[in-house]
Amino acid sequence: MPALVGEWQRIQRCSQLVGLLRKAGMPAAVPEVLAEDGWVPGVDDPGQIDDRHPCRGAAARKHSHFFTADGQFGSRDAAGGQVDDGQYELVGDDRFVINPGDSDAVTFHYTVTGDSLRISPEIPACRPDCFPAVWSVAVAYDGYTWQRIE
Repeated sequence: MPALVGEWQRIQRCSQLVGLLRKAGMPAAVPEVLAEDGWVPGVDDPGQIDDRHPCRGAAARKHSHFFTADGQFGSRDAAGGQVDDGQYELVGDDRFVINPGDSDAVTFHYTVTGDSLRISPEIPACRPDCFPAVWSVAVAYDGYTWQRIE
């Protein structure tokens, strides 16, 4: 069974996501991502996000990804609800593709060390204006570690 199989969780912080999106050259995506993902309680419109302090009022929250032995990928929000779903395929010893064969497929590099996982996206060339590019950054949390919970 591949080392990637299991469920991996981390505590996400709004400031981490904002920093990663900015570093990836997608600062314009910040208000929409924060509003749509409910980072700031009571804020659901990107126009309500303060550009200078986009995470004001945001709380850290749990998030997880799971990879099954039969190739299913998914994510769970802080309440345990599934928020992403798709297929994944291993490519070599250190990469996987989510939704291989689709126009929105994204490749990620990964490393498993014991019960820790690190993920790094190959950000699609359509950045900064396409969903797969923004999503790849939000899925990976490049530079941060996920812990196995199952």
